[in-house]
This record gives sequence, C-alpha cells and structure tokens, in this order.
Amino acid sequence: MKNQPLITVLLFVCVSIFPAKNSWAQNMGINETGALPDDKAMLDVASTNRGFLMPRMTTTQRDAIASPPNGLQIYNITTSTIDVYRINSWRPVALSAPISNLVYVYSLADLPAASAGAITLDG
Repeated sequence: MKNQPLITVLLFVCVSIFPAKNSWAQNMGINETGALPDDKAMLDVASTNRGFLMPRMTTTQRDAIASPPNGLQIYNITTSTIDVYRINSWRPVALSAPISNLVYVYSLADLPAASAGAITLDG
C-alpha cells in the first residue's frame, strides 16, 4: 500500500480535470427553477417577475469602448435608448410603437393597392 497516496492524488486530478473540460463548452442558464438552458442559446435568462438589465452608460462612456464588436449592446442613459454597434457605428434601436399608416416599401410589390386619389410624398 505504498502507492495509496499516489493513487489518491491521481484519482483527485482525474475527477477535477474531466468535469472542467466539459464545462468550457456549455451554455449558461439563469433562472429560479433550475431548468436547463435552451441548447441554442449561450445565455438563457428566464423569470416571471424580473427583467434583464443590460450595461448602462453615457454616450461618452459608450464611445470610449475601444474596437467594439458588431452586435454589442448597451443602454444609453444620455439618450434613453438601447444602442447596438453595427458596421463601424452605434445605432439606436427604435423603441416607439409603429405608426399605423406607415408602409415599408422595399420593392414595387410592397406598394399598397391603388385607390382613388394621389400619392404624395412628404419630404
């Protein structure tokens, strides 16, 4: 039984290393139920009575972020908007309700059906 301490140490190392290897590639779930995170999400936050609070900063603080990646999001406390970095600039996410008579036209097929009257473009 001279090898007992060596076997104990090896067993401890094996038990410590193998679970850590698997945990590096997993996603994370934050919830109060213990439910597993959705396998399509890296971060899955679920709650029935709380929200997600993203990083909050001023426009000056936001602009001081060096080389932000596309998709980076912050809540801008200067403008009260959620800002997303996309293609070399920060852009606010539209937060207002859609205008009821607004029509998005991406091609001629998107134009509304003709009716009496004229179409005027407000400039």
